[in-house]
Amino acid sequence: MNAPIDDSFHHELHRVVDRLRSMPVSQLERPWHGYASRAEGVRALAQWCVERTLLPASLGQPSVPDVGPLAVGDQLSVTCMDLYRAPRSPEVLAEAERRLRELRITL
Repeated sequence: MNAPIDDSFHHELHRVVDRLRSMPVSQLERPWHGYASRAEGVRALAQWCVERTLLPASLGQPSVPDVGPLAVGDQLSVTCMDLYRAPRSPEVLAEAERRLRELRITL
């Protein structure tokens, strides 16, 4: 694994998740960048991570459920760490980091 990419990926992930966990529900529920809410946009990034995590074919393609706006930080954390632990190209992790950074900046 590439240590600088790994470190920066974890750094971005923690910054985004901390920010999401500290956001009031009213902010998470506001429209954001073409999504009905910030929470929906975060779930879209979590789903992007799921879709790039290699899973056994028998599991099919799971989707990230809507369990409320307060859960999106935890959902993103879990799906990003699943992506990190999965066999993948360094480019996928770099793209995930870029998307996390963009999310953090625009939240």
